[in-house]
Amino acid sequence: MLWFVQLAGLLHRKLPVFAGSLALLVMTLLGQGGRYHWFLDLFSHFATQYFILSILAIGLLLAKGRRGQAVLPASTACLILVFWWVGERRFVRTADTEGSKLSVLAINVLGRNHDSESVRDLIQKQDADLVMMVEINHRWDRETTSLASIYPYRFTHLRSDNFGFKVLSKHKISNKEVLHHSHLKLPSAKFKLEWQGRELLILGAHTMPAMSHSHWLARNQHLESLAEELRQAEVPAILVGDLNITPWSPVFQNIFQGFSFDFTEALQTPTWPDFMPLLWIPIDLLVATPEVSWVSRRIAEPSDIGSDHRPAYHVIKVP
Repeated sequence: MLWFVQLAGLLHRKLPVFAGSLALLVMTLLGQGGRYHWFLDLFSHFATQYFILSILAIGLLLAKGRRGQAVLPASTACLILVFWWVGERRFVRTADTEGSKLSVLAINVLGRNHDSESVRDLIQKQDADLVMMVEINHRWDRETTSLASIYPYRFTHLRSDNFGFKVLSKHKISNKEVLHHSHLKLPSAKFKLEWQGRELLILGAHTMPAMSHSHWLARNQHLESLAEELRQAEVPAILVGDLNITPWSPVFQNIFQGFSFDFTEALQTPTWPDFMPLLWIPIDLLVATPEVSWVSRRIAEPSDIGSDHRPAYHVIKVP
């Protein structure tokens, strides 16, 4: 009986830390299978959290003198750093070029959100050249009409679900087209922006959250179609919106490999879910063709606009 009590005490003291460290390692590895299955892809998005928890576990174990046990979370942290190093090098991080800056504000307003005043105030305060809003329905369209004095050019596609959009621009837009992707036929915006004496191709999108196999396929097909639009563009081009995927995902890295994207800065500016900071991940993103250079990306303030997303403000340059 004594041996049982001693074993129980040992497990009570050591198993939680060991099991937690093992779980972090397993989830990190499972995420790398995200290119094959929707459920595995879910694990990939939280690599930043796995890394932070692994560092905390290392500190806790070292403080308790358990150096041997600290090897497991240290291995997880090192593995994530390797994935970060590999992931960052899949994209082009074009050095800052000569040219004028273009600012782009991406907002998922949340269709059922009624705090339109905060959204209008945010847009006016940020004063971006281009605003891409998603989850726009007829009510949201009406409640943002007052912005026409600042943004004379608009492109709107309204729906009763969460996949309508509205583009606001200070610069002339032309060649407006609504693209439909995947078997779900979800819409994306495609248009030309006349800016600083040149043309840019702009794509705006809100993809399906990948919470089932069917929706995972739809999101991936949507992203692949958008990537192909970028590849075929004859002018500098950008894709911006709620892509419902993080840079950690092997799906994202495979589809957008070789495009201009600031991997590290995106990881440092998570956008969802606003109501749960411990689970914040970056899914409101901007991807561009290689000649486009990055200046900055940040969370636009005030970020509390009644949505479950935080707005993302991007500044880019086009040579």
